[in-house]
Amino acid sequence: MRINKARIAAPTPDQWSKEGAELMAPFIKSGNDINIFRTLTNHPLLMKKFMTFGSYILGSATISARLREVVILRTAYLCDAEYEWGQHVRVGREAGLEDDVIRAIKDDPSSPLLSELERLAIQASDALFADKFIPDALWASLEKHLGEQEMMDLVFTIGQYTMVAMALNSFGVQLEENAVGWEI
Repeated sequence: MRINKARIAAPTPDQWSKEGAELMAPFIKSGNDINIFRTLTNHPLLMKKFMTFGSYILGSATISARLREVVILRTAYLCDAEYEWGQHVRVGREAGLEDDVIRAIKDDPSSPLLSELERLAIQASDALFADKFIPDALWASLEKHLGEQEMMDLVFTIGQYTMVAMALNSFGVQLEENAVGWEI
């Protein structure tokens, strides 16, 4: 964790506004009452708008769940966002990523454990992080695997999770008690 104390608190249910409690109801019902969402209850309008786009990325984007999690994990690593990493290790496992593949995303992005498309998507994550741009040759290689909408969703997924990492790191959102950190 970048900092060991939250700058913006993750309120408990008794501290939520009425609107915050309404926004949290589906997360409580699904057992996903985690610190990122608790923290967002401090700004219900932002949370509501954020969840609309975030729900698209996580549930409706045209790239596969596995590829989505590959780029989210790589982005979390690049942004030194341990909270994001830990949450998406769990989601990545649900999307079919094995622990050795997850470790390769962080430590060995050219690993043969990753498919050609996954390696290219990691390169795209790295390029967007470093230069805010995907070079022509990499773009052309990705287009051999992905259609136009998938390309758009890939870029927006990386961008969304870069923004999330900035917020998590800056707000000091802390890992839950049983959450996975960098070491898996």
